[in-house]
Amino acid sequence: MGKTLFFGIPLFSLTAFIWLFAQTDDFVLLAPTSPDFVIRGTVLIRYQGNEEHISIPTTVASIGIEAFAGNPNLPIGVAIPLSVTSIGHRAFANARALRYVNIPASVTSIGTYAFFGARNLTNISIPSSVTSIGDFAFARCSNLTNVTISGPITRIGNGAFQDCSSLTNITIPGTVTTIGSFAFSGCTSLTNISLPSSVTYIGMGAFAGCTGLTNVVIPPSVTYIGERAFIGCINLTRIIIPPSVTSIGARAFEGCTNLRVVTVSRGTQIGRNAIPEGVMINHSD
Repeated sequence: MGKTLFFGIPLFSLTAFIWLFAQTDDFVLLAPTSPDFVIRGTVLIRYQGNEEHISIPTTVASIGIEAFAGNPNLPIGVAIPLSVTSIGHRAFANARALRYVNIPASVTSIGTYAFFGARNLTNISIPSSVTSIGDFAFARCSNLTNVTISGPITRIGNGAFQDCSSLTNITIPGTVTTIGSFAFSGCTSLTNISLPSSVTYIGMGAFAGCTGLTNVVIPPSVTYIGERAFIGCINLTRIIIPPSVTSIGARAFEGCTNLRVVTVSRGTQIGRNAIPEGVMINHSD
């Protein structure tokens, strides 16, 4: 039977409560005055308790820098209330025990390295309220399997999902124009990528080392493919590059040892060693 403690019930977000209760019945509701929370104004500076499942008080508007960072054991579950609008730099970095956290529809920004190394997270749903995801926000979340991004973001940050080696599914919204450098590098479980028609720029090393990748759809909106963008994607066999692409960076497809055919326009500038020797090149014009 689960442990249930109630403190400061009027301050607790009902939405967060329902979410947390669905995950486990071992939840703890703590008042903002609890010594477990260090709060200055509306910023949660630090959680220093030892409960496995907690709800952040609804007096908090921002989760501060490293508020939960570096704790290898606790907490396992965190319920974030609708009062929170931002998740700060390294807020949950290396919180290795963290298995589930909700990102409510009030959050507009997720800071750099916010969940870096939170290796036991398995699913993340980013709501439509979020307009920016910081660089390396979810990097090295090695058990993360599913990511859904609903927000009107225009850029997937540099290294945002780097080395998420269990990631099999990601939904990218049709507002994204830029895939940042090394955004998905080392995502070895990704097999298919379908970029929305809003994307114009694929950054350096964006999908480097995605060894499970067998299919990539590059939309006719893309104008640039960065150097080493797909380096080491050993299971790619065919790539169709639309005529909209004016430049392919050096070594873009280097090490794609099973690549057999690349379709590309004669007008596309192809960087040094971008396409491996022996690969058949079909011109689309």
